[in-house]
Amino acid sequence: LAKNDHTSAKNRAAQVAGNTDVMRSMMSWEKGMAFFECRRYGLAANLFDRTYKLEPKFSEALVNAAQASLMDYYDKLPVGVQEKWFIPDFGPMLTDNPGGNRGEAVFSEEDRQRFAAAMKRITAAKDKRPTDARVLEMETLATVLGPDSSKDSLIKAGDTLTALTKTGSTAD
Repeated sequence: LAKNDHTSAKNRAAQVAGNTDVMRSMMSWEKGMAFFECRRYGLAANLFDRTYKLEPKFSEALVNAAQASLMDYYDKLPVGVQEKWFIPDFGPMLTDNPGGNRGEAVFSEEDRQRFAAAMKRITAAKDKRPTDARVLEMETLATVLGPDSSKDSLIKAGDTLTALTKTGSTAD
């Protein structure tokens, strides 16, 4: 018989049963995932933050909060800005938008605040999981999506994404 590295469902349930914070954390996680799937990224990010606050060992919640926050920022940008940019896949690469280029985008104060919130969450995730592939990709993607990114930083970000795709990163 092969050794099973995972704790049985019965043992996991017993560990959780006596810890209300872990139970609440798991419920926040599940709600966050549901809101994420429904593209309610701001709510999802807040629920993932709550998940981590209730159970600090659950650092994956920081990563999900960062991703949801970055997606919330991008999703709420004006359509005109989105059409001139790359279309983020939030996977290993970006797909080029054949309809135009970055151009001279105008960002509102709310756009900048959402971007700052996303960067704060990305930084928190990177502090806890510095080699996590998703965190490194999000950090690089944020450079591409940032309201004040320069041409040089965009080129460097593209090179970084290409390198991450080719070599892969170690996930924590």
